[in-house]
Amino acid sequence: MSQKPATTWSKLYAGLNGLYIAAIINLLFLIGVLLGFGIFGLAPAYVSCLEVGKRYHQHRLDKPIRTFFKLYKKNMISSNQVFLVQIFFMVLLWVDSQLILGLSFFNTNVMIPILAVIQLILLTVMLTSGALLSYYQLKSWETIKKSIQFSFYNLAGIVLVLLWVGICFYGSLLLPGLIPFLSFGLCLIVISGIYLKLFENNEVEISKLENKEGMMEFK
Repeated sequence: MSQKPATTWSKLYAGLNGLYIAAIINLLFLIGVLLGFGIFGLAPAYVSCLEVGKRYHQHRLDKPIRTFFKLYKKNMISSNQVFLVQIFFMVLLWVDSQLILGLSFFNTNVMIPILAVIQLILLTVMLTSGALLSYYQLKSWETIKKSIQFSFYNLAGIVLVLLWVGICFYGSLLLPGLIPFLSFGLCLIVISGIYLKLFENNEVEISKLENKEGMMEFK
């Protein structure tokens, strides 16, 4: 009889602790973006917040603020090398879509969905690139290449990430007052958990394949 209340209280504590960490991540993300004057702060802030979220899910997060700024400095150049190119193409596609809407000789019913799909693919690659950087510390071009491969082989998980980003985006539009306090942090802490699970499953599958190949060579 006494175990149920204890379990309920532990779940409540875990939930409140998660919201507390999400609020910290939200604050750190906004500070990181501002420190990089917006465009140059977005990538290192995103990658560093994912790492903080990953450590939280792994139950090894200690001093999140100090951890974030250490990672932010470390990821400044490498993350921008990966992200700025992708951001450029996303902005270029958005400008193209606006131009197409203003031109009568384009079939907008065909072109706009095509551009939207391409933007969604670029968003997927960008989100996954940041997760790969925080988890594996790859080189810039290798990160982009691996993010495309990983997204293709883990479609279900990637769809879950995109759905959560969409929910957070529209939730922030409905409740803009949460943006300075929780919106980004809640989005990032869940994304980091999803990617962590996907990467762990991926490593298990790779390990199984390597074991099978080793057994075949032994035979």
